[in-house]
Amino acid sequence: MNLEQKAIEILTHPENYPGLHKVDRGSIKLQIWQYPAFGVYSSWILYKANRSFGIRRVEWNRFTKAFPLEPITYGSDAILPTIDANSILSKLTAIKLSPFIPVSTIGLDGVIYGIQFESRHILVQLRWWWNLPEEWSSLREWFQEAVDMFEYYLPASTSSLLN
Repeated sequence: MNLEQKAIEILTHPENYPGLHKVDRGSIKLQIWQYPAFGVYSSWILYKANRSFGIRRVEWNRFTKAFPLEPITYGSDAILPTIDANSILSKLTAIKLSPFIPVSTIGLDGVIYGIQFESRHILVQLRWWWNLPEEWSSLREWFQEAVDMFEYYLPASTSSLLN
């Protein structure tokens, strides 16, 4: 497995991040991620923690000055107030979109975004590149709101402190 594959594996499973408490996969309410062509890869999970909610961010800065054998990643946790967690989840479940629309774009750079939502016997995962189809504009707005909310409660990104 090359360095990027190892990093993606860590980002895909933030619940198992070394050095932070293990999060039960069944308690994860949603996972979102963004992988920019030129920047820090980030993944967030929202999970149920006893009577409250937790959020976790895992990051990988692909452009470190060193040439490590293993990916250098950073993880952090925070409590998300229940009112905010319920708000972001209800806004997500209210989104209506058609998942199977033809898209024809050409490009090399940009950002890969994604979301995974799981509830009982339903698993939904969506990935998109850079410009979302106009029909998905409500998802774009929700995604940015979720990232902004999570980042408000999480400590400053270690990766950004190093730059």
